[in-house]
Amino acid sequence: MNKSKKAVAIVVAALCMGLMVTGCGKQEGSLQESASQMSSEPESSHKSIQEELAEQYGVSTQAIQNIYDACAAVGMVTENMEFTTTETLENGNKSFTIIYEENEFKAYLYPDETVCEVDSGNNEIVFYQDGTVWEQVEDRIVTIAQKETLMEQSQEVVKEYLLYPETAVFSSDRKDWTITTSGTSYQVIGHVNCNDDAGNQATSEFDLTYMWDGSEDTKPIATSVMIDGQKME
Repeated sequence: MNKSKKAVAIVVAALCMGLMVTGCGKQEGSLQESASQMSSEPESSHKSIQEELAEQYGVSTQAIQNIYDACAAVGMVTENMEFTTTETLENGNKSFTIIYEENEFKAYLYPDETVCEVDSGNNEIVFYQDGTVWEQVEDRIVTIAQKETLMEQSQEVVKEYLLYPETAVFSSDRKDWTITTSGTSYQVIGHVNCNDDAGNQATSEFDLTYMWDGSEDTKPIATSVMIDGQKME
């Protein structure tokens, strides 16, 4: 009798083990099937900035990439570029207006979408032409950080020549200042409101020239100071 009970118990245990193994196998298969379904689902598409610009301006993605490559070759940080407008010219070329460090540039594409030229917005400086780099932007434009440094330095310099420097008021808007560079020479033109010798509020124009390497670690050195057309000594 005891032997029969033991035999039955063994058979029952074996059946239970078989069910557990079968159950686990089904569960694992179900998980694998779910994972397979998830991996087969299409990923959400994200357009690159080049693709978005190409769609916006009606050109190929490669055309926009060609402009990016040309601008990078002249030293622009491409993620800081802002495309604003485009125009189709009479010769079939396309022009793109690009703002970089508050400076306006023009990029031109041939009909085959290769880059013809990258220049300053007023066409005075050609940076890139037909695959050749002529200028680096760092040598011909003033960055926002450099403008801020030169504006601050110019206020200190101009105050030294005013009768009542404590009354001086300078514009904090960079658009009210004209700041240009060529290599290590910088020119700063602006105006200041201050009291004259009669105590009346007056506006004076100044034109300063600096020598500077443009680095944050050095200070611009004024080499020429002109206020209201007169050179200061």
